[in-house]
Amino acid sequence: MHNYIFQVRETILDDLQQSCSETFVSSLSDPLVIPLDNLPPSVSFDAQALPVLPEESQGKVFLSWQGFSSLVVENFVVKWTSVETPTVTDSMVLAVVDTVLVEGLDIDKTYEFTVVAIDFLKQRSVANDIETVSFKPRWVFTPKPQRLMPACFRDSVTVKLDWVDDNLNPLDSTLGADSVFVELSIDPAFQFIKSFRGFKAARSFTFYKDEDYPFVNRQNDSLYVRVRAKDAFNHLSPWSTTYSELGLLSGRFDDVAPAPVTTFIDSTKAPDFMGTNRVNFHLSWADLGLRPAGRHWYRRAVIIAVLLLPTVALVNSVLIPMLAEEPFRNPQLYAIAPAGFSWSALLTMLVMAGVVTPFAEELVFRGLLFPWLRTRLGVPAAVLLSALCFATLHGAAILIPALTVVGAAFAVIYQRCGSLWPAIVAHSVFNGIMIVVLYALLAAGVKLP
Repeated sequence: MHNYIFQVRETILDDLQQSCSETFVSSLSDPLVIPLDNLPPSVSFDAQALPVLPEESQGKVFLSWQGFSSLVVENFVVKWTSVETPTVTDSMVLAVVDTVLVEGLDIDKTYEFTVVAIDFLKQRSVANDIETVSFKPRWVFTPKPQRLMPACFRDSVTVKLDWVDDNLNPLDSTLGADSVFVELSIDPAFQFIKSFRGFKAARSFTFYKDEDYPFVNRQNDSLYVRVRAKDAFNHLSPWSTTYSELGLLSGRFDDVAPAPVTTFIDSTKAPDFMGTNRVNFHLSWADLGLRPAGRHWYRRAVIIAVLLLPTVALVNSVLIPMLAEEPFRNPQLYAIAPAGFSWSALLTMLVMAGVVTPFAEELVFRGLLFPWLRTRLGVPAAVLLSALCFATLHGAAILIPALTVVGAAFAVIYQRCGSLWPAIVAHSVFNGIMIVVLYALLAAGVKLP
C-alpha cells in the first residue's frame, strides 16, 4: 500500500509573474493524505503439466496468462510449493512475459502455483488464482488406444481411445489435450508405409481404406495404430508406443465381405423339431445386409444414381422406337402421377416411391434374392438374374432392359460394400430425381404421352 501526501501554499505575484517578497508567501497547509489503492489486477493463468518420458525423473509445467501491459506491470513473480512439503516454496521473477516453463520438478509430488503481478510502485496483485498440478499419470494428456473395431476389417475401421489414470482406468477429462493425432501403418515400428491424421480431441475416429490405409492388402494385411495428443499451447505428447502401459492397436485386413445371408432352410429337408413339423430360425437385419457402410460408399451411391438417369434415358430412347409398334405409354409415369400435378401427390410419391419402395425392393431383391442366387450360381449370374427379376416386377416388357441395368447397378453396389444401405440410398436418389422432374414438367403444363 502506498500514500500520496499533498500540501498547498499561496504566493502573490507581480505583473511580471514574479514573487514580490517572501512576506507574500503563505505557509504550507496541513498535509492531505490520499491513499493509493490501485493494485495491479490479479493474474488468472493456466498451468499444464507436460508428459514425462519413461527414462526421466523430473517434470515440467507450462504456465500461461494474458492481458497485462508493460505500462502497468513491471515484473511477475511465479511461486510454487509442493503439497507434500508446504513449508518449502520456490519462485522466479520474470520480466513482462505471458508464459513460462518451470523445470526440474519432482514427478512424485503435487504442486500449487500462483502468479503475482508487480507494478512500478512495487505494488503486488492479490494471488487469487491457485493452480494445482501433478504428474500422475506420467504420460499426462497422452491418450491410450483402446480398441480397433472391427478387429478384422475391410472398408473401414474405427479407432477408440481414452485418457487414463495410473491404473489405466478411463477418465472423463482429457487432462489438457486439445487435439489428437492418429498414425496408421503396416509396420509395428512405424518406420515404413504409414498415414497420419489429426482431429479435435475426441474418443472415437473412423478411417476408410480408400482414403486412409490404401497400402493395406492381402500381402500386407496387418494394420497398426498409435496415437498422441497436443495441448492448447501446442505441446505435443510422445506417441502412445513410448509408454508400455499405453502401447498400440493392431488389426487384420479381410477383403472378403461376409455373405449377408449365410443360411437358408430348405423346408423339404428341414428336420422335425420336437414333433411339431416346424423349425425355429432367426434372421437378423444384419443378415439381410442392413449393416453400417463406409461414408464414401454413400457418396458413390449418389453419384451412381445420378449417372443411371441418362443411362436409362439412352437405353430407352434406342430400344423403344425399335420395339414399340405404336406410341408407347409408360405405365410407370401414370402410376407416379395418376391425377396430374398437386403438391400433396408430389409429397406422397416422394415418401412412398422415394423412401418406402426403395427400402422394400432392396430388402427383397438385393437382401434376400441376390445372396440366395449368389450361393448357388456365383456373383455374375446372381447380379443378372436378380436384376431381371427386379425389372420384370415393374411391368412393361419394353422397359426391362433399362431397368435391368438399374437393378444390376444396385446389386454391384451391395456386392462391393457388403451393406444394403448404399444400394437403398442409390435407389431412393434415382426414384426421387425422376419424381421431382416428372412433377416439375406437369407443373409447367407438359402432358403425359
